[in-house]
Order: sequence, then C-alpha cells, then structure tokens
Amino acid sequence: MSNNRRYGEQRSRINKYSYVFIGIFVLLAAWLITSLVKKENPFSLLSNIFTFDKKSELPEEDSSSTIELKNLIKSQQNIIDSLKNRLDIIEGVDNFIRAKVVVESTHLNMRKSPSLSASMVTKISNGEEVHVVEYDDQSYILDGKSGKWCKIVSRGQTGWVWGNYIELLEE
Repeated sequence: MSNNRRYGEQRSRINKYSYVFIGIFVLLAAWLITSLVKKENPFSLLSNIFTFDKKSELPEEDSSSTIELKNLIKSQQNIIDSLKNRLDIIEGVDNFIRAKVVVESTHLNMRKSPSLSASMVTKISNGEEVHVVEYDDQSYILDGKSGKWCKIVSRGQTGWVWGNYIELLEE
C-alpha cells in the first residue's frame, strides 16, 4: 500500500483538534478567572447562569415604587412596635412601681432614651402619677446632683425621665 498523503495533511487534522482543545481551555480559564474575580464557587457561578433569577423582575433600587414600598414597610413596622409596646405596658402595669412627678416647673420632659439630647416623647405634668419600669445602671450628675435616669410609663407611653424628679408612692 502506498502512502498517498501529502506532506502536512496529517498535521492539519491535528490542528483541527488543537483548536477545539484550545477553545475548551480558554472557556475553562475564563470560567475560573470569573469565579476568582467574583469570589464565588465556580459551580455556583455556573448554576447562576442556568437558573432563572427572579430578582431581575424586581424594580431597580432607585425606582420610586421601591422607595414607597420601603417607607410603607417602615411605617407599618413602627405601628407594630408601638402596639407591642402598649400591649407590654397594659399586661405589665401591675408589676410597676407607682410614683409621681415632682418638679419645680409645670411639666417634666419624657425622652426616648436616657439622655438630654434624646428626642422628647411627651411632657408630663407636675404631680402626675406614673409607673416606674426601671432605673438606669449608671449614675450621672445633672444640675450638680447625682442621680439616675428612670424609665417610666405615663398615659400609655414609655420613656425616660431624670430619676430625681420622680417620687415613689407607698403601696
């Protein structure tokens, strides 16, 4: 049998397979490099490509409808927190210590947290009865006198007042 091949014919056949292997190698390298850049597992990166992503249906972050929904959720959460707080107050009134406000002015400011810089919740009239929830662990000096902040309940609202302005009532 004679060899009828021309010189280089076998080499071209090898080149065709070489292109396939080079292509596969380039795809694998791109896949691994992408997973390194994104800091993801290569297989989870592959699964993300072939799965339907429901997030693509959601509006963009900056859209007005998304902002409105976030505001609505926030306001509803505030309502829920307020109702939980009031329920806790109603259920636990018997466990509180009775006290009254004693100030030289007409009212005492109830604050959201134990700090003079905290926002005001409400004003409590001098002589008004309140329920003491707890005293702050820290002692502070205010108007030259040492004292503690006191968490109280007044008219269904909870907040903090300066403890020196609260006089405990006997049971």
